[in-house]
Amino acid sequence: MRNAKLIIGAAIAFSLVLLLSGRRVLVWETTIHPGEVYNVPGFGRVGPDESTQFICTYFTGRSFKKAVYWLRDQCPFIVTDE
Repeated sequence: MRNAKLIIGAAIAFSLVLLLSGRRVLVWETTIHPGEVYNVPGFGRVGPDESTQFICTYFTGRSFKKAVYWLRDQCPFIVTDE
């Protein structure tokens, strides 16, 4: 029971830090190779370009947000809200 409280407390503290700092942490990365097509809410159709694209799902402390990156090797692990 004590371990469960500790884990829940740490998760709440982590969420509050993300929420108050304006940072997001990566939870999932999807790679879209040239020629593949993928629809992303808020971005539309992604993929018909000639370069690899990354769809990154971030946790903000309150919700999940998606971002699309081109001309990168991977999604950044921590980003700051703009």
